[in-house]
Amino acid sequence: MMQGTLPVGGMKPICYGRGFGIPPNRIGEPMTADSPISYTVSGMTCGHCEQAVTEGITQLSGVQEVTVDLATGRVDVEGRDLDDAAIRAAIDEAGYEVAA
Repeated sequence: MMQGTLPVGGMKPICYGRGFGIPPNRIGEPMTADSPISYTVSGMTCGHCEQAVTEGITQLSGVQEVTVDLATGRVDVEGRDLDDAAIRAAIDEAGYEVAA
């Protein structure tokens, strides 16, 4: 095993490939309509859960579409100038937790 430091940029493709955060080519850029952010959310089990998360995120500025997959816990958010912290807060307010 190699020892040393890995620049933060080296982790971006790894993290995104596992479903965390935004695509590596979008880091530091304003989020546009073709730039979805994906989250893994725990605790969603039914249509009510899906509705609560969707409604909470949809109210945020710039959000154009929210897609929830209950089977995987994946939540995809598309829009312009999306605010990651606000989306995470909306998921938390709905009563669910974003996986780290």
